[in-house]
Amino acid sequence: IKWEKKRVTGTPPSSRGLHACVILPDNKKIVLFGGAAQNGLMSNEVFVLDTTTWEWTKPTLCSDSSEDEDAVPSPRASPCFIALDDNTCFLYGGASVKQEGGLHGNNDVWLLELKNGDSSSSQIKAKWTQLHKDGDANSPPGRNAATLTQLFSCPSSLLEEDDDEEGALYFLLSGGWYPFRTTYNDDFVLKVTPPSSSS
Repeated sequence: IKWEKKRVTGTPPSSRGLHACVILPDNKKIVLFGGAAQNGLMSNEVFVLDTTTWEWTKPTLCSDSSEDEDAVPSPRASPCFIALDDNTCFLYGGASVKQEGGLHGNNDVWLLELKNGDSSSSQIKAKWTQLHKDGDANSPPGRNAATLTQLFSCPSSLLEEDDDEEGALYFLLSGGWYPFRTTYNDDFVLKVTPPSSSS
């Protein structure tokens, strides 16, 4: 094997750990979310690395309610972060700092949509949409440091056979822990159904 340190340009993320990265299906861009600095300060920033030019970009956040702090995920570490297609990522969980101190295991669910700017700009726009709020009983218990892995066929042993909709994506959430309280050994299947073409 051979390691090679790459020189990058643009606006790279600051030094951090416990962040999440995913490569988009186009195999050209990597999306980074969140993480924590050495001093413990957590982030909810998004960065995109173009692996053809090795340029980092920090997307411009666009939201219907730009002044609403609930329009974006809270700063957090070690969430589950996956790509659904070339422009869309899915975020679940992660650990955030509670107002009274200590860490909280989130179980909220978010969708991140990335769009390129106009043809004269390399700027990327990002929009977050919350699908499940933190504490939602429809999501697995809050946790961080879990794994969320794509299953490439409908898991018939876990879901009803007639539940295999065309175009649906399946992922397996496994393990993780609620910080300093509970370590999980459970498994959940996540089904993501694309919007209807008629909508």
